[in-house]
Amino acid sequence: FVADTANNAIRQVVISTGVVSTFTTTGLSAPTGVAVDAAGNVYVSDTGNNVIKRYNSSGVLTLTIGTGTAGNLNSTLLLSTFHSPQGIAVKSDGSFIYVADSGTLSLNIRRIDVANTAVTTLATMTKPWGLALNSAGTTLYVTDYNTGTVSSIANPQTAGTLVALTGTYTNPSAVTVD
Repeated sequence: FVADTANNAIRQVVISTGVVSTFTTTGLSAPTGVAVDAAGNVYVSDTGNNVIKRYNSSGVLTLTIGTGTAGNLNSTLLLSTFHSPQGIAVKSDGSFIYVADSGTLSLNIRRIDVANTAVTTLATMTKPWGLALNSAGTTLYVTDYNTGTVSSIANPQTAGTLVALTGTYTNPSAVTVD
């Protein structure tokens, strides 16, 4: 899946054939982050609308997280606010979603506990951008665009401490794990 930001779309790419199709454009405004869980649900950082969206594998919108008002309010899934969400990662079973909330009103890594319908702040950074979660869901990796660092957060479902990894980068915007 590709977040086609300027076209307000999520594209689906079939690697074996090279076929690219439009997965969804429903209500999107400058989407920048996309992640997929094991059930095929697609999660989108809908940056221009300041919300997180979940679509089922058929492209039907099944959940919108956040009010759409720019802000930094931790609350329920429907009452929380985000400001310019960018990177997104999801635990394989879809139970936790992590968002790099990068607008000036937030600058936080946000944790979304879907089962308990809660949005909380996991860590604060100067400009969180890219996120990746290891396959076990036990370590979250985060890029900070402004400080040029990549950090890890162990046990992000329960607490987590931000630990900078070795190395300095210039405006890191994405990270992945194998």
